[in-house]
Amino acid sequence: MKKIQLLGKISGTRNETPWPPHLSVIELPEGEAVDLIKSGQARETDEKVTDADFGRAVFTPPETAEAPNASTGGPDKATQKALKEQAEQIAELTKKLDAVTAEPVKK
Repeated sequence: MKKIQLLGKISGTRNETPWPPHLSVIELPEGEAVDLIKSGQARETDEKVTDADFGRAVFTPPETAEAPNASTGGPDKATQKALKEQAEQIAELTKKLDAVTAEPVKK
């Protein structure tokens, strides 16, 4: 499982449950989380958030949830490695961007 923060509103449902609101922190199976990160719909986070924090919700999918392509065995090891490396690069760049945008503007 991987913890991510949603960067936008996702319409529809996941396993017959509506997606949580924008900026929610959720845990998803690794493959599904990486897909959302790669598509720009989420970012990796280790942030701990509760329902009371800033109106955001914590969403944990049902235990029966499966990663995409689980029935076919998913991607091969080389693809998994490449996806993991890309997700790590995106997470690192996101941290750098967050740090830069958090700094006050110098006059």
